[in-house]
Amino acid sequence: MKTFSYIFICACIIQQAVGQNYLEKSVEVSSKNIEIYLNDIDNLILRSTKAASVDVHLQDFQENKLSAVKIDHRKNSLVITSAESYIIQEQFNKFCVEQPVLTNYIITVPNNSNVNLKIGKGNLSVIKFKGNLNAEVDTGEVLLNNILGNVTLFIVDGVVRVKLQKGALDIKTNLGKIISTLPVKSKIKNTKILKETYESNLQILNIRAIKANIYLDALKD
Repeated sequence: MKTFSYIFICACIIQQAVGQNYLEKSVEVSSKNIEIYLNDIDNLILRSTKAASVDVHLQDFQENKLSAVKIDHRKNSLVITSAESYIIQEQFNKFCVEQPVLTNYIITVPNNSNVNLKIGKGNLSVIKFKGNLNAEVDTGEVLLNNILGNVTLFIVDGVVRVKLQKGALDIKTNLGKIISTLPVKSKIKNTKILKETYESNLQILNIRAIKANIYLDALKD
């Protein structure tokens, strides 16, 4: 018996007068496993709610063609993938050179989901996320704000900014720096490694970076 239900609730495309395209899809799921694979993007906001559906909102700036997005299932996972579009020939003279059209995403998943996320180049904001997140970003800026679950992040190049309420920290950057204002006395703490518990160890934050700088601050009420 299949444990995965896959039902499109709604899908709509709106084109604004200024040439921006919007796409919204909502999918009801029973599986907790969600995979997101995105190419080069402008920005992704990832968050979780009590709803039993995955909501995907896209916005791009191409006048006549919408960036492609697919939502399907593989085994026991819901899989979201993208393929970015390019400026069409008629618009070539406007931009002088052909260039990718980068998309903004807002993806909302159910609380307590297990999310595997991969992004090529682009920015990621994870806001009030409750669940387990395993994320990989090649190049970009990552914001982790008020995380209520476990996060494992690997980033090659960029910046990571963390607003933390509590958690067990295991953070390392090879060629970047760690700048922390958290009131902790780390057993292992320097500009490359931070390993300590802040307030509680019920949540885990694991970050591995190659060239990224990592900033950590306490979340203020």
